[in-house]
Amino acid sequence: MAARRNRRGRRNRGRFGALYKLLSAVLILAAIVLGCVVFFRVNTVEVVGDSPYTAEEIIAVSGVEQGDNLFALNKYQISSRIYTQLPYIDTVNFVRRYPDTLVIHVTAGTPAAWFESGGGCRVGGSRGGGWGGAGWRCRGKEGPVRGGRGGR
Repeated sequence: MAARRNRRGRRNRGRFGALYKLLSAVLILAAIVLGCVVFFRVNTVEVVGDSPYTAEEIIAVSGVEQGDNLFALNKYQISSRIYTQLPYIDTVNFVRRYPDTLVIHVTAGTPAAWFESGGGCRVGGSRGGGWGGAGWRCRGKEGPVRGGRGGR
């Protein structure tokens, strides 16, 4: 009779073991996700690289604000906004510096084609977009020079 009780006790203890392990794993994962959401918020946005735009302009166009979650930022959406609203930018890369900094690396575009027109300079971008003539001066064979905001 005693042997029967021992077998039954062993069987009952092992019945929910897998469920307890699964529940523990889910609770640990939930704690990690909650920690990421609560603690990793954007406090500083840095802009690094050569650009005809100011850091404030790039940050404003990116839409990243203080308090946004570093993990929830959609890098593709941010880079798309920067490319469409700031045509002189050629590349955009992001680096998350934990716990609270987002670094935006930008590279200015290089003119791929240009021609003089009416005293101004019409310029085409290296990514296929036409930049137009505003703010550009031609220097003969040397190519266009950006005059205006921060020029190159």
